[in-house]
Amino acid sequence: MEQLTRFLQSSPTPWHAVVHMERMLSDRGFSVLSEESVWSLRPGGRYIIRRQPGALIAFIIPPETPSSQPDDLPRIHLACAHTDSPGLNLKPIPCKRKAGNLVLDVEVYGSPLLSTWFDRDLGLAGHVTLIGPDGGLRQHLIDFGEPVAILPSLAIHLNREANEGYKIRKHEDLSPMLLHPFFSRDQDPSTAFRNGILQYLGTRHPGEAIQGWEPISWDLSLYDVVGPQYMGGTKGWVTGGRLDNLLSCFAAVTALADATTETNPEAPILPMLACFNHEESGSLSHVGAQSNFLSSVLKRLLHLPGRFERTLSRSLMISVDAAHGVHPNFADKHDGNNAPILNAGVVFKRNANQRYAHSVVAEGMLKGLCRARAIPWQEFAMRADMPCGSTIGPMLSAKLGLHAVDLGIASWAMHSIRETAGLNDLNHLQSLLTGFFSSP
Repeated sequence: MEQLTRFLQSSPTPWHAVVHMERMLSDRGFSVLSEESVWSLRPGGRYIIRRQPGALIAFIIPPETPSSQPDDLPRIHLACAHTDSPGLNLKPIPCKRKAGNLVLDVEVYGSPLLSTWFDRDLGLAGHVTLIGPDGGLRQHLIDFGEPVAILPSLAIHLNREANEGYKIRKHEDLSPMLLHPFFSRDQDPSTAFRNGILQYLGTRHPGEAIQGWEPISWDLSLYDVVGPQYMGGTKGWVTGGRLDNLLSCFAAVTALADATTETNPEAPILPMLACFNHEESGSLSHVGAQSNFLSSVLKRLLHLPGRFERTLSRSLMISVDAAHGVHPNFADKHDGNNAPILNAGVVFKRNANQRYAHSVVAEGMLKGLCRARAIPWQEFAMRADMPCGSTIGPMLSAKLGLHAVDLGIASWAMHSIRETAGLNDLNHLQSLLTGFFSSP
């Protein structure tokens, strides 16, 4: 749980999540590659490619065997997840004054449960570009790591309908009060914001000269500074922010680090992890699942004529994302035959309209692996009269021509500022992915 706690607390944004995942893998012998450089890969080598903000691919080259030929075809075992979570992002002009107070001007990212963002201690994190006196640029990841703002609810005395289904006005009601002492209320809002960022950088990087530099661009978001909490011991539950989908990222990274790639000349496995940003907003960006990131890496690995298509035709993919656990107070919102329970096993997700990736070949292989490793599994499908969400699974399966399956672990309050999931399910998911990444 200590490793999970560090990961969740160190990953308030996709920027930070990728840095932390890279560190975890580097500590286990993975080497960092650059998309700009020429790659020199060795049999058995472990590698990472990072594309910020928020995307990372890692893989293990199969060991060399006496019968290895340049055109030997591995089977790629690919697990995909996403690093982003719904929330509140700062606008380009991020600060204004309301009733004498400095407030943050935010934009809703994805589809968060907005009511859960009120009355929380909100931190501020992301990426900032500074411009210097000579026009030079400097990049900084920032995370205040402490409360910066709060979004107070309106008192019940002034909003008698609050408990009767009050509709939140996204533009008017979502302006968190900026209360951190770095941001002066006596200054113009724009100046106060920029000076506050510089004061933060000055305290976190005291050896760097900040004088004369100015924030010129940023990608910043708010988050709940209260870290994850645990109930029921190691087989109990975890509550916290961004469990969708950082739990999947954590399970996949730790599984890849633990994978064993023994010599197997008949069916060499190339285990690969791909984590993308912007799933919550449609994946259409240079770091999203609709980008060229994954296909460009695969083409560089499988560069001989025809090898790309032939390898993918015999490969498998898992799309790893959170699943809806049955809510005891709202059991009627679930299909009773396909309603997973927290801490009762890995969840296989199915939708007839292909909102989830599904192949009986991939599902059969993964369920067989569950049986071999004594991992319990469950099924999820939406009620026939309710619409279904989606994942990056279908688009990647279609784009690459891969047999694929969507699975994950059950959770409560998906897209809340604090979600709940089962730690025993996380252990089962790690075990399944470790087996998937390892040679048979």
